[in-house]
Amino acid sequence: MKRSERRKGGGRAPAESDRRGIVILDATVPLNFARIDRLDLLGQVPVPLRVGRIVATDELRHWPWASARAGEPFDLVAELGTSITVTQMDSDEELAMFARCREVLHLGRGECECVAIASARSWTVATDDGHARRILARHDVRVELTGTLGLLQVLVDAGLVTQADVTRIVEKMKSGGARLP
Repeated sequence: MKRSERRKGGGRAPAESDRRGIVILDATVPLNFARIDRLDLLGQVPVPLRVGRIVATDELRHWPWASARAGEPFDLVAELGTSITVTQMDSDEELAMFARCREVLHLGRGECECVAIASARSWTVATDDGHARRILARHDVRVELTGTLGLLQVLVDAGLVTQADVTRIVEKMKSGGARLP
């Protein structure tokens, strides 16, 4: 296992051939689920989830205001347990992409961390940040994107929630201040 991928509670990193289906979360997605106190849904998504160290430690500090736990310290890894793994940039390619993202694209540290890791490892970035999505498209940054809506669709496809459930979840997220693309 790479030093940069540590699974809470042990476990192993997926084999290289399994890495295509991995999704790395920007702060916007877990915050949308936290807004409605339904991080359990995020933990049920049947794809490997990762979060970067910057996002996990610097951006996800407190529960969002719309949550019943508003203002309390927020620890995504403690909340999701073995459903998520913290990873960090550890290759020259990732560090170079992070620098380019910050200096040329002027995106935030969390978005740049996700993009750098995803582009180097052929992962998917989960973000609901519309500005970041537009910048990435404008600069032809080739990473696959998804977001809260895409992960909810994965739950529907897996039979874990219904489309009617998703409609209610999305309405509740929006009323709690979520901005969904």
